[in-house]
Amino acid sequence: MKKIIRLTESDLMRIVRRVINENTEPSKGDYLSLKCINPNTKNGKVIDSVEFYEYRDGPKPLSDKLVVQRPSGMPSDEVFSSGGGNDTYTLTVKLINDPNLKKDLGITIDNAYMLTYNVGGSFYCSSKKTLSPSWSSFFKEKNITV
Repeated sequence: MKKIIRLTESDLMRIVRRVINENTEPSKGDYLSLKCINPNTKNGKVIDSVEFYEYRDGPKPLSDKLVVQRPSGMPSDEVFSSGGGNDTYTLTVKLINDPNLKKDLGITIDNAYMLTYNVGGSFYCSSKKTLSPSWSSFFKEKNITV
């Protein structure tokens, strides 16, 4: 039996984006390690060896979200809650345009986007280790500086 499904233009665009992104998303086992700093307090946090879980495109001008997960074999740490093996954490993609903040973070390019999270203040994240080709192309496609 055939069904007719009505899609809005935004539904269709979301589906097309999702299909395209499936080819460019990092695979499981392709770990990402981030070093994050709060420029006001100079405190740092590390998000170590996480895997890609999902990328959520938000309607502009709202930020996009990168969801990463702790691999099941990795013990929990301060970033993730203890418990199951598929804990996730959401990082926000934020435009950095404040000149003082850009100076504190060492950003020298215009229209720089960074991964951020907020735990007792805003933390801005850069890569702790050399990025794999899949993570590198993923961030380049999304125009995110790490």
